[in-house]
Amino acid sequence: MCIRNLKATICLLLTTTLVACLQTPGAAKEKSSGVNAGAVLSSVFDVSRSARIKSRSLMQRSFLDNVGTREQRLQIAFVIDGTDSMGQDIQGVLGSLPNMVSDLQRHKDDQTLISFGLVVYRDVNSRSGAVTLPIGGQFTSDIDVLKKALAVTATESGEPYFEEAVDLGLNDAFKSLAWDTTPGVLHWVILFGDAPPYPVGFNKNGAKRVYSDDDLIKQAKGLDATIHSILCSSGFQNNNGKNEKLKTSYETAAVKATRPFMSVLCSKTGGVFLDLSQDDVVKTMLAEAERTEVPYTKMDVITKDDLLAAKSGQKVGLEVAPVSVAVLPHTSLEKMKFDADMPEVQIATMIQEKLRLIPDLEVKDPSSVAKAYKSIASLNLNDGEAMQKLANDLRVDYVIWGEEGNQGGESQLKSSLFRRLDNQALAEAQAVGAAMQSAPPTNDTAMNSLIQTVTEKLLKSAKGELDALGVNDGMAEAYDRLDQDENMAKAFSAPLSENLRASREILSGLGQLEQALAFNLGDPQAKPYLDRAERKFGSALIYDPENAMAHAWLASAQFNLAGQDGGEKYADAYRESLEKANECKANLIYEPYQQLIEAQYSLVVAKDAARAIEVYEALLSEKTDQLELGLKSHWMLAGIYAGDWGVDMQFVDPVKSREHIVQILANWANSREAEYLKSVLRWDDEEGTRHPNLPLENYAKSNVMED
Repeated sequence: MCIRNLKATICLLLTTTLVACLQTPGAAKEKSSGVNAGAVLSSVFDVSRSARIKSRSLMQRSFLDNVGTREQRLQIAFVIDGTDSMGQDIQGVLGSLPNMVSDLQRHKDDQTLISFGLVVYRDVNSRSGAVTLPIGGQFTSDIDVLKKALAVTATESGEPYFEEAVDLGLNDAFKSLAWDTTPGVLHWVILFGDAPPYPVGFNKNGAKRVYSDDDLIKQAKGLDATIHSILCSSGFQNNNGKNEKLKTSYETAAVKATRPFMSVLCSKTGGVFLDLSQDDVVKTMLAEAERTEVPYTKMDVITKDDLLAAKSGQKVGLEVAPVSVAVLPHTSLEKMKFDADMPEVQIATMIQEKLRLIPDLEVKDPSSVAKAYKSIASLNLNDGEAMQKLANDLRVDYVIWGEEGNQGGESQLKSSLFRRLDNQALAEAQAVGAAMQSAPPTNDTAMNSLIQTVTEKLLKSAKGELDALGVNDGMAEAYDRLDQDENMAKAFSAPLSENLRASREILSGLGQLEQALAFNLGDPQAKPYLDRAERKFGSALIYDPENAMAHAWLASAQFNLAGQDGGEKYADAYRESLEKANECKANLIYEPYQQLIEAQYSLVVAKDAARAIEVYEALLSEKTDQLELGLKSHWMLAGIYAGDWGVDMQFVDPVKSREHIVQILANWANSREAEYLKSVLRWDDEEGTRHPNLPLENYAKSNVMED
């Protein structure tokens, strides 16, 4: 499994890639001889890459949302335009078939549960006729049969007109193929084409429209079939400039008519429409097709009952979820921005870091907060309405928000705590510091004083609310640990660095890292933020070279840069930063953070998986109510027991890996980690996990990081 970047928090020091269970690493996928259509089939059925594509909103939904349960039979009819302009796409489909079938079979318990039919359509004047069935009317699970049929499929003229007999091809798919109508069998039609059908009512020179859109949709629904459509373009886009007139005609006439035709078929039958006439779509699909195939492994199904059992067993007597809070930049709503270098954003970043120390307190990640704010920015809400809307949208109990400024030459910070339950500002805190000599941000003394005051009032309000609800006092007692745990209290009051300039650079780096988290691992849009984060942490270490957390956060940025295309050069830097963090970890006040650094160092640098397991399991045993530590430990143990990071087979235990995944899904349901897991496991609220295999994306990277 692939861990998405962990939150840019104290626990981000060990950002890694979530893992699953072990198989032998796969080689790179075969490159299709075609360009666009082949690239589609090389990636959209691979669960790890489909998740990335879907996140970019290139599809209305994922193909894999329709793949069904692991026990369901799936019949797929390819309906392909066989005219001359489709030659490259047909070859692309042919070249990608082995990968596509392999990807789909991972979703089923038996490879014979997936079978294929083939329909090729052209036009009325084509030599072979308007429609042919290269393998007859039967469906086959034998990939070689399908490959041979496609290999001998010759493209022909699409005369007499630009339009093609698409409607006839679909009609034959519905009526001439041997569909299994047993209840529960899934039916797909995947349409590949680059030209529209004739207009309704057209009838000239033997060419005419026989079946309307409504007719085709009715036939599909009669079979309970889903139509997926792929609008191809390689025959027009790759003509080396020899027929610019043809390309222009395609872009203006063909696309304009084909796009709505395919779109309506998909939308009315619950399918996916992928438009390869769009340059950004093609670029992304090709990039995904070039990615190295990751290994997968089988994982027993996880059900909602498993999650309920894990949730109820987490803490006996716990009647409500942990209290959750979102922190906003400390400036007026109309001026609010999320630039990591701005003092008001750095104030919020520091508050978030401190709050994450508190047991049973869930802090919303800043990228989600920024997204929620941007969605309400134009609604003209007053402050109270805005806080209520944000709390509701983010599903948090509290919102912390205030302003920073300068009064009489002194820095001033003011913050309020808004409670979602009654939309009241339950607590206010203010801190005044020495005059600032430069814009970012106020001095650490003022900020720490503010955070200390606000947090104490937050805990008091939370305790009062729980008492009013008659909830077990165990929750409130957990909050008291901040005062009772001397080590934790010292860590809470300590600055990120004794050097003010280093603190500012660290806060900026954390903010940049958080902005990178809005994107998936490897997304090139994240790279500018990661580059800036690396520079900021590096700058901080100039002023405070023994700061273990700065080294660890620098390692996080470098790890994520290593996940970018061409990022191999960051692998050594990542290891070196982890080594330095491990050397400096004794400087940290809070012992659990020392342990986290040691565990990651043991796993990645020392290759001592046994020690890493020992440390993470100890953290789970000793710090069960600290949410960030718990999530981090479950996350890493899920990977280690799965066999990621190149650990020896003696440590691989898929059952234990599954147990930690269940804990994440049950008790950190709103985390990025759970979101990722639900995506790759194809989570359904009723059925549970529908995909029986988990991608293991970190195995190859661990080999790069070897000495």
